[in-house]
Amino acid sequence: MSSLQDNLRALEAFLGMEIMREPLEAGSKKSYNEIFAYALCNRFVGREEQITQAIQETKKCIVLLMGEDQNQQIQRKTALLFSALGNLYYIAGDFHKSLGCFMKSLSNEKNDLIPWVELMFAYRAVGEFDTFEEIHFNLEKYYHAWQKHPSTAFNHSVLQEILGLKN
Repeated sequence: MSSLQDNLRALEAFLGMEIMREPLEAGSKKSYNEIFAYALCNRFVGREEQITQAIQETKKCIVLLMGEDQNQQIQRKTALLFSALGNLYYIAGDFHKSLGCFMKSLSNEKNDLIPWVELMFAYRAVGEFDTFEEIHFNLEKYYHAWQKHPSTAFNHSVLQEILGLKN
């Protein structure tokens, strides 16, 4: 575990901020805090070599977490790392990879609205405006549908089912 903790600390030092945060739950009366995404943009936009390194370091931490016994705390950290990785890919302009990361974040944490917001904007970035708008205008509805969904793996097929576009 010390290797994992050391890698997480090193990643946070490289990113210049903490990755760990509390989930944003529907009805919590808290607002979405965009500081993390803005800080990553500020740190990495136009710095291709550094963002590539940040992506690699984040992936390394995810691999280490996947080797741990899975419990709620490990899944939460995994969700946050996939969310961070999705943001890094988004900044790098690889919007399809960012979509996949946000879906993996949702697979590891059903009780957080933030990956939904990130996913929604990634859909807009890839030009899927109908999906963006559908999630945007019905965010809490789909958040709750995902919480109740029996699957633990969030993917495009599950999203289509939740959005009512698949029978």
